[in-house]
Amino acid sequence: MNDVNQSSRRIALAAAAVIVIVLGAGFAVTRLTSGGAEPAAPGGADGGAAGQGGGAGGFDVTALLPDSEGELQEAAGVAREFATAYFGGGADRTARLEELAVPGYADALAQEGAAPPVQGEPVPPVATGGTEAEVRAEVTGIRDLAKGSVTYVVRADVAVPGGAEHRFEYAATLAEEGGDWRVSGFYDAALGDSGAR
Repeated sequence: MNDVNQSSRRIALAAAAVIVIVLGAGFAVTRLTSGGAEPAAPGGADGGAAGQGGGAGGFDVTALLPDSEGELQEAAGVAREFATAYFGGGADRTARLEELAVPGYADALAQEGAAPPVQGEPVPPVATGGTEAEVRAEVTGIRDLAKGSVTYVVRADVAVPGGAEHRFEYAATLAEEGGDWRVSGFYDAALGDSGAR
């Protein structure tokens, strides 16, 4: 009987030792693959560039963006203004589009009957020169991002006087030209990345 108890005890101790070794190896692998650096304590003394941003270990994700946050916000503002001008109509519509678009693109949109490609949505009546509408445009996402170029998804809620309210989602591609952001493509977001640019 005594041999059975000692044998069980040896097996339990061996199993515990194996578990401790496996846990130690797992911890070591985790430390090696995460760079081995301890996360900086809040308000730590190191204060380096890596400690400037938020998130785990003080990593600044915005440093990975090809353009600054301010530039991308400026481009988003141009995308909203363009959608408002495009869907809003009015007498100065063409002039407003020309101010916000790359040369030639506003002219193409201003041609009689020309409109950005749409997928399953009617072209809004104000887009072809109707009366001015109330437009609320909002950037809802980023579809593509590169140095000096960004494609935003813009949602426009359009209220035509005497008519129903319509919601449109368009992708606005913008390019930086001479320090200013200009629209170089505007198409139905449902077309995906195959839309006109």
